[in-house]
Amino acid sequence: MEENNDIKQAAPEQEQVQQAEETPKPAEAVQTEEAQKPAEPAQTEEAQKPAEPAQTEESESGGAKGALITIAMVVFALALGYVLTGFLFFKSHFNPGTEISGVNCTGLSVDAVKQKMANAAVDYKLEITDGGEVKDSLSAEDIGLKYNVSDRIDKVMTEQHPLAWGAGFFRKNNVELEDAFICDEGMVKTAVENLDTVKNMQDTPPVNASVYFDGDKYAIEEGAHGGKILTDELCAAVKEAAEDHEESIDLLEANCYEMPEFTAESQKVKDACDLANKYISPTITMNMGPGAQHTIVDKELIHDWLFVTDNYDVYFDRKKVAAWVAEFAKTFNTYGQTREFLTAFGTRTTVKGGDFGWLIDQEAEVQSLVNVIKAGQDTVRYPVYSVMGVGHGNDDVGRSYVEVDLTNQHIYVWVDGKRVLDAPCVTGLPPNRITPPGTYRIKKKMSPAILVGDNYRTPVSYWMPFNRGIGLHDAVWQSSFGGRRYLTHGSHGCVNLSLSTAKQVYSYVYPGMPVVCYHINQYGVGKMMVLPDPSTTTTTTTTTTTETTTEITTSAPVTKTQPTTKAAQPTTKAPQPATKAQPATQAKPVTQAPQPATQAPQPVTQAPPPPVTQAPVPVTQAPVPVTEPPIEITSKQKEDVIVEPVVQTTDDDVIHEIVVQ
Repeated sequence: MEENNDIKQAAPEQEQVQQAEETPKPAEAVQTEEAQKPAEPAQTEEAQKPAEPAQTEESESGGAKGALITIAMVVFALALGYVLTGFLFFKSHFNPGTEISGVNCTGLSVDAVKQKMANAAVDYKLEITDGGEVKDSLSAEDIGLKYNVSDRIDKVMTEQHPLAWGAGFFRKNNVELEDAFICDEGMVKTAVENLDTVKNMQDTPPVNASVYFDGDKYAIEEGAHGGKILTDELCAAVKEAAEDHEESIDLLEANCYEMPEFTAESQKVKDACDLANKYISPTITMNMGPGAQHTIVDKELIHDWLFVTDNYDVYFDRKKVAAWVAEFAKTFNTYGQTREFLTAFGTRTTVKGGDFGWLIDQEAEVQSLVNVIKAGQDTVRYPVYSVMGVGHGNDDVGRSYVEVDLTNQHIYVWVDGKRVLDAPCVTGLPPNRITPPGTYRIKKKMSPAILVGDNYRTPVSYWMPFNRGIGLHDAVWQSSFGGRRYLTHGSHGCVNLSLSTAKQVYSYVYPGMPVVCYHINQYGVGKMMVLPDPSTTTTTTTTTTTETTTEITTSAPVTKTQPTTKAAQPTTKAPQPATKAQPATQAKPVTQAPQPATQAPQPVTQAPPPPVTQAPVPVTQAPVPVTEPPIEITSKQKEDVIVEPVVQTTDDDVIHEIVVQ
């Protein structure tokens, strides 16, 4: 530092010498001029102006040089001071920012550090917290903590770079010495077991994380640790914290409690939550057909059907799904229900019973609905039906159907809302063989077919069952149709038609087509319109070569003396028509010709025909079998029809031999 002061003092002296050398020259010039001239001209402005700029430039140049020299000297002094400080001080003292095993050693000598670490071991105290709240504490004496690195501190000093002492102000130098402090494990265990926190712990089991619905989505609720403190884990945590010279440990963070098996961070829990959210994500629209109100199935419903097991499997509660489907089906099923029906007369009547309408297959619907939900996609779908109607809403019969007026003994066929056929018919004989009212559907079409009873077997050309063994068919044994004939010559329950009518009906109907059988005044609804009594009107008969409605028999003519209270029952020996006269006992059915009625000849109110003197004239042409055409539904018929395939549809009536009941 003295050398620096000498340099600073020498610099001003040099400047003074330079100024002294430059100053005399202008002075001598002034004195010469003053001797030769008067004093006044020497003081003129012209003589003084050139001198001023020269003095200013010279003074500024000298000041700048002096400032640079000063700065250089300061920098040199600082650098020299830094080097000297490093070699003279930090060669035996620890650099700034030095920390050894958690003890700050900045600026301390080796001996000072050793003493500080020894004191730290004696004064050490470890706090035990739970959620930030201090529960207990342990001293160095409690756990037998000792200082154990005296010889290794000298090595740390020798490895230090003295000239790097300035870097410590910007970067810490943490030195960890293994086992700088050591604990007595036996004393640690004893101290832990005597902690009040351990003595007063509650042995409650831990609770795993759970997946729950928060009103909008599924979320994870964190589990909870048990009340029991694991002493082995706590001893290990105390020993580690003390030897690392940490000030505290937290029971929860150190996992000293009995922890749940699954937490919110467990992948299995996250997967279960994601899967449940996938299941509630779709919006499923149940399409109930045109004009009907659709039903929405979304998370508000779905979440109530889900449950997550303790093993984080996501399941559907099938009982809850089935209960909902049952209520849903109860609302939309129309199978066998009472209907208000608009008759051909334009009046309304109530039709009860039958097997027509929409019927949801509840078991299949439950499985189908669950599968759709699992897919996780928005869907518009139809329910799974075991039986399907045609239309929707109040009128599910649609615009194409067969109408059987049991009161007026008349049949109508409607196609696409247009009446394409109306004809008289004969229905079941009261009181035990009536044609049941109700709404049904054509089960199938057969041409030809064989009607089988208890003691008869009769071929027909056209068979269209709609209510088990009851159906529409031709009845060539009936002498007339319509009116009150059914009261004395009624069928076993079928709707008897003339051959030509049956042929036409067969051409219009198709499997699934509704058949509505009703009494127009059944429940006092509508206006009763009864056709004239056939006993006072002429009954239409057909005499073509392909059809006859006149009863044919080889027995004696029927007279009024025969009983009228009960029709004679058919027997296996009933005479059959043939292409030529044959004894009655040998008569057999002719497969190509119309067969006789399965019923015995009925009494008539008209005069009997004259006795037959020769064999009855056989039918010259058998009914032409009609090959069943492919069933096609027109675009209008498809209107209001759900075309989704029906699952598990069964039909017990699809047999080739029909038992007429």
